[in-house]
Amino acid sequence: MGAETHGQDRAASGIARAKPRWHYVYFLLAAFDLVTVLAGLTLNHRIMSIYVKSVEANRVWADRVAAYSHLGELAGDVDAPGNDVFDTRDVQKESLRMGSAVKAFDLDLQKQRRELQADLDPGSGAPLLALLDAIAVANAQMTQEAGRIFDYFREGRADLAGERMATMDHKYASLNAALLELRRAVGKIQQQNFAEQTAAAASLQRYEYGIGLSIVLMVLGATFYGHKIARQMQFDADERERNYTAVRAAETRTRSILETAAEGIVSFDDQGRIEVFNRAAEQLFGEDGGGAIGRDIRSMIPAITECMEAADSYGATDLTPRRLDISGGDRIGVRRDGTQFPIEFSVSTASVGLARTFTAIVRDISDRRKAEEALAVAAAAQAANLAKSRFLANMSHEIRTPMSGVLGMAEMLLDTSLTQTQRRYAESVHRSGESLLKILDGILDFSKIEAGKVELERIEFQPRELLDEVTDLLREGADRKGLTLTCRVAAEVPDTLLGAPSRLRQILINLVGNAIKFTDAGRVAVSVSTLDAGAEFRPRTRLQAALPRTHATTVLHVIVEDTGIGIDDGAQDRLFRAFEQADSSTTRSYGGTGLGLAISRELIEQMGGRIGVRSAPRRGSEFWFSLPLERPLGRGAAHPLQPVSGNAGSGVAGVRVLLAEDNAINQDVARAMLQSLGCHVHVVDTGVKALAALDDFQFDIVLMDRQMPEMDGFDTTAEIRARRLLRPAPHRVTGEPVPLPVVGLTASALKGDREMCIAAGMDDYLAKPYRREALRRLLEQWALDGVAARQDGPAAVPEAPIATLDRATLDQVGSLPRGAAPRLVSGLIDDFFAEGAGLIEALTRAALAADGAALAHAARALERRSEFIGARRLAGLCGDFAASSLTVQTHATERALASIRQEYELVCVAMKAVNPARQPG
Repeated sequence: MGAETHGQDRAASGIARAKPRWHYVYFLLAAFDLVTVLAGLTLNHRIMSIYVKSVEANRVWADRVAAYSHLGELAGDVDAPGNDVFDTRDVQKESLRMGSAVKAFDLDLQKQRRELQADLDPGSGAPLLALLDAIAVANAQMTQEAGRIFDYFREGRADLAGERMATMDHKYASLNAALLELRRAVGKIQQQNFAEQTAAAASLQRYEYGIGLSIVLMVLGATFYGHKIARQMQFDADERERNYTAVRAAETRTRSILETAAEGIVSFDDQGRIEVFNRAAEQLFGEDGGGAIGRDIRSMIPAITECMEAADSYGATDLTPRRLDISGGDRIGVRRDGTQFPIEFSVSTASVGLARTFTAIVRDISDRRKAEEALAVAAAAQAANLAKSRFLANMSHEIRTPMSGVLGMAEMLLDTSLTQTQRRYAESVHRSGESLLKILDGILDFSKIEAGKVELERIEFQPRELLDEVTDLLREGADRKGLTLTCRVAAEVPDTLLGAPSRLRQILINLVGNAIKFTDAGRVAVSVSTLDAGAEFRPRTRLQAALPRTHATTVLHVIVEDTGIGIDDGAQDRLFRAFEQADSSTTRSYGGTGLGLAISRELIEQMGGRIGVRSAPRRGSEFWFSLPLERPLGRGAAHPLQPVSGNAGSGVAGVRVLLAEDNAINQDVARAMLQSLGCHVHVVDTGVKALAALDDFQFDIVLMDRQMPEMDGFDTTAEIRARRLLRPAPHRVTGEPVPLPVVGLTASALKGDREMCIAAGMDDYLAKPYRREALRRLLEQWALDGVAARQDGPAAVPEAPIATLDRATLDQVGSLPRGAAPRLVSGLIDDFFAEGAGLIEALTRAALAADGAALAHAARALERRSEFIGARRLAGLCGDFAASSLTVQTHATERALASIRQEYELVCVAMKAVNPARQPG
């Protein structure tokens, strides 16, 4: 609605927008027109002046030419008597005529002379005056000749008069020639005046071109302006049409939104009278069409009064739309029939002039309240399920600890001399413990699966050896029941595959063990083949998709077939559910928890495979699963193992150590390391016992586990510091008393653990698993003040090449009393295999995600575990990689990871050589 309102405001404001700049062209054209007209008038006035002057000058000179022609006529009148006298012989008469003619000629000549002198400047008039003088001279000479003619006629000498007539005619011709020259001079002057006027007109002609161009520009400008005005008028008309259409469309959309909105929309005035009530609001409040218009909104939503009162504080002339939210507490809506229901709403107000309008959006939250209640129930159920999983995990761990003692003591008891009855009893105890341990393992695995914490290693293994191991392990049970147990592996099955052999062994033991359990006679057959790796075996989990697919894939197809009791169709659907069996009677007859198949299904599905069953009652069963595994690429020969001799003498011999550790395996390992260093060790398993031991004995250092029953390591350390206990020996250099050193031991290696230990009052921190050398350095630092390191024997010899596996640690543990040693060595190897494979996968995932911090953390963890069991080269590779992994470089990271994987596989090979009965996983 906000965007639509903005669009309407923009459309409305478009009508009243400012004039475009091209409107100033009008004023420019008007000024240009005025200048052009003034220039045209000025030019016309100049041209007219030139024309008038030209006409006047031409008239004057024309008059002069006419006067000069008249002057020639007068000259003819002067010449005529001299010629006529020959005809008339009347000298007196012709003489008088000539006198009158000469007088008229002279007067006219003087008139022309005065006009030239008056109208022309001396320079221009001199040539004409000279010609007039020549005419006057010629006239005088002609008059003189005529006088002689008259005189000869008076003398009666007509022959001499005839001779003088030719002279007179000659003088008359000279006079006419002068008159002709005068007229020519006047013509030249007229031509010169015309040329000057023409030049003046030509000089003004370019202004005519400019004025003409200005007129053209004026016409073009007027045309452009007219075109713009026409376009503007059309645009304004179109925009008015568009605005009108947009307003109509906005009104239509608004009506459509109001009618189709899922929430109730109500508009009302400042008196609370409803003006707009959409269809959703009608359905919400149970109103008929249009029935709510005019009603008071407060009868439907009593809380709306708060909004109206809040709006009064803004004033009636405030035009800014305001949102008035009412929050806190339950809001109630009242339907037409009086029923109430929970609602939430928001109100906005706007004023136009003195009129104020309110708009409320109302939502029925009844369904949301129900959903919240359902979510609370679901959360409680999820919390209960999580609590169950945690309970199972904690109980499994708690029961495994005493079970390890029961099995260990039973194993040690079987190694002693016993009577037949005692041995049978001890074997029964051992078998019962093994059975209980299997149940606990199943419960623990299931709890891990439910919690999503199952880790799958990815290492090389030999499927044929794995199957032989499983069949050898279960053959005794089959033989006791008289069953035939066979295993057939097809030739196309690769000799080596890449996967999680420990989990595959667990699945096979579950399936084959169940087949033996539920088969009383006949056989149990295991067959292994391969299938085509089609689309159905593509990675199904993010972990599988993230792992590098640089190896070819083989789908391992395993069938476990028996001739047992069989399963009906209805029960087959429940087989793979947790804590369920095909028939409850089988639990009483054959035992079991019903977790084995559920765990197998979860493990197989997490590895991207499938599992199923084909069976019929009393016809046996056929369990099968298909699992995609990778075939590893070939690699070079392994590095030869280089055994290293055990530890020589130690400078920490005689140090008194209090070891507070509740785990028996960790106790045995730490005790063996400390005793091999010549230390005196006192072991307790709780913080309370540690405090009691400190009351009774003196110790040089305390190794404190973080998590212990009764009182954990942090609380115990706080109590030690509160008692201000001191180390028996003062500082070896300063001689000052030294507080009793407390070093924390923890299996966690997360960032911040050291800071937590120091903050709790501990002096240092040692992450499990740890090597004896690290333990020795720690004792030297805190129990001997670092002096022992400088008091050791002769100078160190150059360090020997780093071996793949330094067996000193394992040999150390193997030197424990008979019965405990094999269990400790096997436990260390199993722990390394399980944790090492998971850390290799963590490195791979972190590299794919380019997460430098995760790479460093996983590399440091693998470095500590490798160093603890003696894999020194692997520890060095991991340490170098961790130091440089915060700046992730793709190619360098891939090369480093390839080296770490290769060295890890060599360590696995070396460990199998130490204890051939153990496999990675």
